[in-house]
Amino acid sequence: MFMGNFIIVEVMLNYMENNLRDILKVYYSHPKWMYNTREEKDAIRTIKNFLGKDVEILNPRDYDENPDFAELKKRKGMSVCFKLIDQTDCVVFQRFCFPEQFRNFVLDYLERVDEYGVYMSRLSPDLRSTPKKLQHLITDKTSVITPGVAKEVNYALRVNKKVYELREELKTWNKKVRSDFKEPWDPLYRTFSLMIKAYKDNRHGILFPPFWWLAE
Repeated sequence: MFMGNFIIVEVMLNYMENNLRDILKVYYSHPKWMYNTREEKDAIRTIKNFLGKDVEILNPRDYDENPDFAELKKRKGMSVCFKLIDQTDCVVFQRFCFPEQFRNFVLDYLERVDEYGVYMSRLSPDLRSTPKKLQHLITDKTSVITPGVAKEVNYALRVNKKVYELREELKTWNKKVRSDFKEPWDPLYRTFSLMIKAYKDNRHGILFPPFWWLAE
């Protein structure tokens, strides 16, 4: 059913490979949590300020919003993103930096759920360490690297692409990175994602009963 659409997407990727050779092409690797945000817009502006206004930025967000591409990525995994990276001159990656307000939001939630007391007994036995892992993550770090970003950066280094990290400005990066989560299906990743959604949407209620998404 989708095969014709998959072929179209792959033809588009090949077309880009053959027609974007005369300008600097940049793959912008960043967490999905940053898609369609002011931070994403600011990052793209910084990339252009550093590398030049006329650079061609391949933003995975643009592709993920295409249903055909999303389906192709679901079938073939990260190899689809690697194909995009192959067509660029360099990769710029970005960590997810969480503000102090978000840290306080999560810590306040963890403090509030302790009042429920018995919530831990409702969690699957193999997931009962997740709240503690979340607490360590939010108190020990100021930013995180997601699984997809880590794989994209490490692939780019493996095929000898120039890699930059974007903080306040771009800095050359030349060593492997490690994700702060195992995979997107990691319970900690899912928990962190839900915390971000609740914080951004100001919908604290979706987090109660405590850790319901980890329950048996």
